[in-house]
Amino acid sequence: MQLVENRTKLKHTKYGIGVYKGKYSETSITVDFPGHGEKHLSITAFNNGFLEVIEEPKQEVKVLTPANSGKDVSADVVQFDTSEIRVGEQNILEAYESNQTLVFNESYTIIGNVMKAKKIYACYNLTVVGDLRVQEIEVKGSLTVLGNMYASQVICQNDLCCKGKIEID
Repeated sequence: MQLVENRTKLKHTKYGIGVYKGKYSETSITVDFPGHGEKHLSITAFNNGFLEVIEEPKQEVKVLTPANSGKDVSADVVQFDTSEIRVGEQNILEAYESNQTLVFNESYTIIGNVMKAKKIYACYNLTVVGDLRVQEIEVKGSLTVLGNMYASQVICQNDLCCKGKIEID
């Protein structure tokens, strides 16, 4: 079990769900419980059933190469799972330029001037606050672009909303 500061969620029998804040001493940890504040708990609370890990942090970004991806791809694939940066329940990613295929396994909001990629595949909703430049994009949910969108191919299963201009080759 790996406890990650400000990311691992714990459940206490009396205080409910809280977030691990760090090691308090050699034998205790600090957990922040909404409505109860920060509590210093003995690590023996795990052993006697008062405290349990209910959500371990997921790896934010995982890079797959063609050899281990299970897919026949000509370039690397970057997969995005749960982000370290979240607002409410929404995953946030800063826009950047890539020559890779990007796979979003959860709904994401991308923020920045220009998001550029070879291909994008989104399993759920994708929102881009800025411009989107991509050769191919497939979204299984809704696609919202608050800037301009430049693409060769767009496949969107649900709603498509673009506040700027759309250029499709």
